[in-house]
Amino acid sequence: MEMIDIFDKTLKKWGIELQLNIAIEEAAEFIKAVLKMIRHKEFKPVVRQNSQTYEVTDRMFNLIDEIADLTIMIRQINRYYRIHLAVKDRIGVKMR
Repeated sequence: MEMIDIFDKTLKKWGIELQLNIAIEEAAEFIKAVLKMIRHKEFKPVVRQNSQTYEVTDRMFNLIDEIADLTIMIRQINRYYRIHLAVKDRIGVKMR
């Protein structure tokens, strides 16, 4: 099943209000993961062992996991509101 189909199915089943609340929760978990990285002074980039293996600490794995969760929610919100291109345009403006 394609990601777009999963987004549509999830939104149809649970609705946008619940998904927005989950996005807030995921954003909070991302913030918590970032704060732990700062508190434990984990500033070194991940070293890739080969094309599929990474050696990471538990905190780094948590950060990766939370980035994935938040990215999914952001993509789902973009899909629901049909704002992907507007977001892309704003990123372009902000990156100047």
